[in-house]
Amino acid sequence: MKNNLSRFIDILVSMNRRIRQKRIENKLKQRYVSVEPFSLYNNDITLWHKLYDITNFVPILDYKDETWNQVVYLKIFMLLHSIGVYSGEKREFNSILQETKKVQITSDKHIKLISSGIFNDWIYLTTFNHKFSNVRLDIHVKFNSIFKEFQLAFRHKSLFERLRFRIVDGTTLVSEIVTNGFFSSPISQIPFNLEIGRVYEMSLICLDGFYGFSIDGNSLMVIHDTQYSNENGELAVVLWDDKKSNIDVEIINLSLYGIS
Repeated sequence: MKNNLSRFIDILVSMNRRIRQKRIENKLKQRYVSVEPFSLYNNDITLWHKLYDITNFVPILDYKDETWNQVVYLKIFMLLHSIGVYSGEKREFNSILQETKKVQITSDKHIKLISSGIFNDWIYLTTFNHKFSNVRLDIHVKFNSIFKEFQLAFRHKSLFERLRFRIVDGTTLVSEIVTNGFFSSPISQIPFNLEIGRVYEMSLICLDGFYGFSIDGNSLMVIHDTQYSNENGELAVVLWDDKKSNIDVEIINLSLYGIS
């Protein structure tokens, strides 16, 4: 009897989540739209000013991995967040200034992120408690392996509230939203061919409700928040591999710019 009741409750919870997710998806589709890629990068030197380079950027980065409780119990925390019980915004800071098994900082200030053989492997870097609205992140990345996901997140409030561009399986570029404890359907999705050994000069640009992802100065994807109201948030770089991991990335340059 108890088992039947438990299964019945699980079914009701699952149905309720699906209904809520559909409502949230409909709202997101109205608010966030994919637009024809155009350059958000203004070459006028008076527009952008440098806030951080790779040297002073590192101290504000917070490091987490698959041992973090929010990752270990991700499904549970997503459910709690979806019903308003848990925000996930309060978290401890662990500076990556001290190297970990996965993080190496070279003498020339490159950041090497290397990990292998782990199931559900995470490297999760955020600008802990440093929030931005209009901002440009330039990140030069060399990929020495192909893995499940390389992600640049913005308007990041927590693991459960963020917007993101991500390269999936080295074959696809996707823009999505994580909100209310749900992962949205893609806002935009295009083919992408990741080349091993190549240095990609990536830019993530947030400008007055437009969010763009470009490589080598070429705009690949732009989404528009039609209800934008000066929202801000942290930035994040996320690397994830779901099975037997093979993550090998070198961040050669990392710069952050604000509006003059």
